[in-house]
Amino acid sequence: MSNINAAIGLAQLRKVDKFISRRREICNKYDEAFRTESNIKLLRVDYTTAAPHIYVIRVRNNLRDPLKQHLKEQDIETGISYIPNHLHTFYRKHGLSLPETEKAYKEILTLPLHCKLSDSDVDTVISSIFEFFN
Repeated sequence: MSNINAAIGLAQLRKVDKFISRRREICNKYDEAFRTESNIKLLRVDYTTAAPHIYVIRVRNNLRDPLKQHLKEQDIETGISYIPNHLHTFYRKHGLSLPETEKAYKEILTLPLHCKLSDSDVDTVISSIFEFFN
């Protein structure tokens, strides 16, 4: 690591508690908003101990891809963060069948989560998701 990278890293470490706190706030806001949405299954996470780097929901009823497209049209970037290992080329040759893993994979969607997101940004994500389901 270069001295410049080390200096940047040290400067960021001084802010880590603030970064984690903001991410927890956003996760809690998402959880509260989506708690009653029947098309969304929330992951159980204890944000008092977790330092979240992503926020993942499970979108039920084969609506993940249409929701992802809807959010893209609203200029809201989402992702599909984890491809099951057994679906990667190297492992596919073993012929594993993991139906529950594949079901989860077809439902997961990663929402925006960054310490620089404003409350307004988070509200826009939430309202856009509810707009899709309504």
